Amino acid sequence: MKNRGGSIALVSTALLLLTPFLQTMAAEAASSDSVVYSISAGRTSPEKLSGGSVRGDIYVAWTGPVSGSVYFALDPVIVDGAIKSASYEHTERYRPYDLSGTSPSGAAAAYDTRDLSDGTHRLALLVGRDGTSPELQVVSFEVRNATVTPAPGAPPRTTMVSADFDDQAAGPVSPKSFNEQVGPSNGDTGAYQGMTYAADTRGSGKVIRTHLAANKYIDSSGEGRGNVLMVKLPGSYDSACAAYDLRFSDGFGFSAGGKLPGLLGVAPGTPPSTPEGGGSTEHGWSGRLMWLGPTAYRFAGEGGNSNMAVTYLYHARQTGIWGDNIQWHRPFVADRWHHVEQCFIMNTPGRADGKLEAWIDGQMVVDRSDVLYRDDPAVHITHFDWSVFRGGGSSLWASPTDGYVDIDNLHLSRS
Repeated sequence: MKNRGGSIALVSTALLLLTPFLQTMAAEAASSDSVVYSISAGRTSPEKLSGGSVRGDIYVAWTGPVSGSVYFALDPVIVDGAIKSASYEHTERYRPYDLSGTSPSGAAAAYDTRDLSDGTHRLALLVGRDGTSPELQVVSFEVRNATVTPAPGAPPRTTMVSADFDDQAAGPVSPKSFNEQVGPSNGDTGAYQGMTYAADTRGSGKVIRTHLAANKYIDSSGEGRGNVLMVKLPGSYDSACAAYDLRFSDGFGFSAGGKLPGLLGVAPGTPPSTPEGGGSTEHGWSGRLMWLGPTAYRFAGEGGNSNMAVTYLYHARQTGIWGDNIQWHRPFVADRWHHVEQCFIMNTPGRADGKLEAWIDGQMVVDRSDVLYRDDPAVHITHFDWSVFRGGGSSLWASPTDGYVDIDNLHLSRS
């Protein structure tokens, strides 16, 4: 078990001896709300760990009152009111009381849930109290590092595209290699400027890396403006999902925001770019992923974050020419791998009963069943839009610094 930033605690016999009264508190106690986690080392946008579903690196802390220390025990064995063993132990004696310790800069140290099996786990805490035995708290949570699976009773899914890019030689992405791995798209070499096969920072394999140059956005010219590649799906579908791994480079300037890949659908004869860029949704819809910065949208800076992930949705119900931002209430963290997934189920034409579901790092962040994607019954899910760029249509969306975006393990499925 990795302990990133913390030390293995030696738990005294006194801490392990609990009164019968405290033993009855071992189930979910009311103050378990004080056990929170964040996906940011800055502890922004914390949520209750109890009942939560987590993935990848998390930052867990006790935020309630303490007199003395807080002892953490993961998956403990508790016998007769005493913690006999645990898969991981750590004691914090000073605030902030972080599960994995605190770095010299004051940031929380990460706990890597990939060291745990998927499923239910328990975290026990012994919280110091004035003049009494330490108070025991036990919270349960789910670890879900595997690819998100459909809910029970959901129709089986068929893979349309599965690409990990590991067999590619390092260097520029070519139309031929992209079309073979992802699907039929642009055959012009210029459309792939700034895209390279690069080494995966996780240790092996390759990723597609897109260079986003300083002071450029999608309406700029030349390499570094980003890319938009429309991929025709094998057929037309009413239910499909797009999932991939995503990483922004260390120190990435999130600026006002930018676009990321997603699915879309148009009626026969309608160009796939139509329901984007302020275009019409009469015969199409689109659902790209996007990051937004607080310089463009104040809500994107909630909790002091530098950005917020959103589904940027063009649909038949929207009231303006631009798509709607369906907020995820989660930031992307630079130099960290995220796993994102969006699933779309088309509505009955003319009725707002379409579904939109989204996950980041195994946590469901959007669950909507009131979407009016289409009025036209000829509209389905027809394309995958590989968009990676800053924009927006003005220099407001540019960043003063160079950066890049890595994408890996693309998986498109339908039912």
